[in-house]
Amino acid sequence: MGVVALLVVPCLAPAVVASRRVAWSAVAILVALALFGLTRVTETSYLDSLMVGFPLALVGAGLAALQGRREKKSALSA
Repeated sequence: MGVVALLVVPCLAPAVVASRRVAWSAVAILVALALFGLTRVTETSYLDSLMVGFPLALVGAGLAALQGRREKKSALSA
């Protein structure tokens, strides 16, 4: 249960705060968690499940990049 929370909380933060900095910070956290999970593959624990952070980080990076464009576009039209 705790491993799932480690992956969900960084995904929720950009949804709540809606800031470009928070979005990229969440991507960095997911990559760090995935790397940590990668180092724990040989151990018998649930920590290797953190490798799910890699695809989440890829999706998050794409969304963070789109969010940056959206912020610039709305600032120009204002």
